[in-house]
Amino acid sequence: DILWSRDTCPPVIYEFTPVSGPIEGGTNITILGDNLGDMAVADTHIVRVRGHECTLVEHASDFNKLVCTTSPSEVAEGLVTVEVQEQSAVLGYTISGTGYSSLHFSYMDPQVMSISPTLGPQ
Repeated sequence: DILWSRDTCPPVIYEFTPVSGPIEGGTNITILGDNLGDMAVADTHIVRVRGHECTLVEHASDFNKLVCTTSPSEVAEGLVTVEVQEQSAVLGYTISGTGYSSLHFSYMDPQVMSISPTLGPQ
């Protein structure tokens, strides 16, 4: 449930891409939504993937888009969350609260099972 008030609105996550990445981390995730903040900075925004901090890429983020880089994790999947605690009301209201993705991000450990073709030009 999204709790709106006249002066405060929570962040909302509509989608994110990609939906999976390696367990070593380092995947840049683009999160699209509303009320993600007028100035996405690390001191007002906390992005997590499966409970692990996802480092905000400030120069690539804006009001409707956040970009963050995943931390390492074991093979698993979990929600993407965005917590915003802005104090200024640049837009006439403050953004405060946590948004949750409806889909999971999957940490994977890719392994090469075969290579094809087995022969090629010399």
